[in-house]
Amino acid sequence: MTASSCSRSRSSPRPGLVEPHLDALIVLLSDPHGSLRLSGAVGLAGLAEAAPTRVQRAIPELTALLADDAPAIQLAALRALTRVGTRFPATVAIADGPVTARFSTTGPRIRTAVLSVFSAAVLADPSRFPETVGAYERALDDESARVRRCAASTIAAVAGADPTALDSLERLVHRVEAIERRVSDDPRNHDTGVEGAAYTLRSLVESDGA
Repeated sequence: MTASSCSRSRSSPRPGLVEPHLDALIVLLSDPHGSLRLSGAVGLAGLAEAAPTRVQRAIPELTALLADDAPAIQLAALRALTRVGTRFPATVAIADGPVTARFSTTGPRIRTAVLSVFSAAVLADPSRFPETVGAYERALDDESARVRRCAASTIAAVAGADPTALDSLERLVHRVEAIERRVSDDPRNHDTGVEGAAYTLRSLVESDGA
């Protein structure tokens, strides 16, 4: 997956300052004040970078935070869930449905984050995230061109990790190739990530049929 399709931002956490306050951070996730909920989510996302095992017990609260109205809080929760999920996908699998629900009701910024950030957890074990993978496939028809391009790259990554998690590689190839043609027709949208995604999917289909 290339940065041109799905860029991923990373913070520089300081887990040594955060870890002694784990319990307090979890309590903040349900605080009525948005700034405090954000502080809790950001703190847990930072701690999860270095100590995902410790943050596992906060997964239910972080998952509930995906329904928050503030995009910054949603993004922080997604980062925390992702950083745990890359090591412990089974623990984060409870977020599969809530992530998909948020994907279908939010703006392009969060949809892109679900594709670019949360995909790291999905790729750790795609079979545990069937609803999220389904949302990735539907995103190939998203109204946002950036989301469509990001979806193409993410689906190719899922196919490389576990092609059985996808509905039909043959159909997906045609849909990604349609996006590839749109990108090629408009130089302003040139995106090597889409080209690479189409190539990956074609290669998988050809090898499967060999």
